[in-house]
Amino acid sequence: MLFKDWWENLFYPFRLFTVLAISFLVGLTFANFLTLNYLADFRLFIFLFCALILTAFINFLLKLRGLVLISFAFLFFSLGLFYLSYFSYKSTPSLIFDQSASFNVVVAERPAVTATNQKLTVLADINGPSAAEAGKKTRLLLKAPVFPIYRYGDKLEINGKIVKPEKIEDFDYPGYLKGKGIYGILESEQITIVGQDSSIWVTVKGALFLAIEKSASLISRSLPEPHASLASGILLGSQSNMSQGLKDDLQKTGLTHIVALSGFNVTIITIALAWVLAGFLGKKRSFWAGLIFVIIFILATGCSASVVRAGIFSMLILFGTTYGRRADQLNILTLTALVMLLQNPYLLFYDLGFQLSFAAFIGIIYLAPLLSDLYQKISKRSETPDFAKMTCETLAAQLAVIPIIFYNFRTISLISPIANLLVVWSVAWIMLFTFVAIILGFIWAPFAQAIALLLWPMLEYVILAIHYLARVPLASLTF
Repeated sequence: MLFKDWWENLFYPFRLFTVLAISFLVGLTFANFLTLNYLADFRLFIFLFCALILTAFINFLLKLRGLVLISFAFLFFSLGLFYLSYFSYKSTPSLIFDQSASFNVVVAERPAVTATNQKLTVLADINGPSAAEAGKKTRLLLKAPVFPIYRYGDKLEINGKIVKPEKIEDFDYPGYLKGKGIYGILESEQITIVGQDSSIWVTVKGALFLAIEKSASLISRSLPEPHASLASGILLGSQSNMSQGLKDDLQKTGLTHIVALSGFNVTIITIALAWVLAGFLGKKRSFWAGLIFVIIFILATGCSASVVRAGIFSMLILFGTTYGRRADQLNILTLTALVMLLQNPYLLFYDLGFQLSFAAFIGIIYLAPLLSDLYQKISKRSETPDFAKMTCETLAAQLAVIPIIFYNFRTISLISPIANLLVVWSVAWIMLFTFVAIILGFIWAPFAQAIALLLWPMLEYVILAIHYLARVPLASLTF
């Protein structure tokens, strides 16, 4: 009887979308393990497509709706299987490697500055062998010296060569770059700044990046270290001034996500924020307040692709936990995945932030209710209190991402669930007070210092918790 009900549910319109979307995503996943060539396998795809359509039509005439659904599921699986090869064929530029030339590029993202160099994502005018590729904009990774400092929107003239990315031991560096839409590394012999992109979007985004730099500077003047770097990391994702010791402790305790602008950390922070706001505004109003916060957060951190994805996931979490049913949340999740992966299917296999975001969302949809039911059985309560519900959702997100973290880093933080329960609730407050300190600090610097007096105890609590938890025996295991 249960199987019959489950089978019947598959034919509701909202569930049909789920089945077909998941079939496409599974096909896209399998495509990463195959070496399909779009041009060579195009005829095979057309034959398979026609065969599945014909099979579905025959089964429809025979009124075998189950086989019709299976035929369309295989059809969408095939579409996913071949979409990756099609995307690779259309998007991979014809680059000439290891040949010195002159390039005109524009800095397309906020530069990542380290102690030894700058990594710039640039858009280059590449003249390919065909007329269609002439003048085509190609994303490249440019490694430049620390000085002079380059900014988003700078127009550069570069004498150098394009180098093909190579694997670094077990790390698939070319795949990692393809996830960011980058297909080559530009090694420079000489870099000259020749101007600045004056388009409206670049001007606005550049102003946001400049505001981030000034905000980080204001925080560093208002707080001592390591409190200042932790506050900048939590709100702005900036880790440039953070000590290696603090970074190691964050990794051991499974709290790296609180200082990384990814969908996973913003999801966790949004859960904590929604819980805090619900106590003052109620559940429905907290959704809109949280939505406004997420939009401001995206703008304040420069609207980079990873942050926009993080914001989308956070909005989905807020909507799903406030208004949506579990089935609706699954459709929202698959629709979001389809939109993102149609734009760049390499995200599925090579973008860790994308994987963590989806895993965290799935954990909140499916694991959190189970943990909530378990809490009710243990505590013998008919309902789960808000704080316990937030705890269950945070823990569920943590459990869901453990396999991905282990696969990528061969590390398991055994102390992570306890660390998150002790720390994550305070992150929303730290973000709020840091944001207020920055806004008031732009008006008059002593205002920021006054807010910092309230902010320091919360940061001290987090630092002490991280420090002591990281030193618990067997806090993390590395394989």
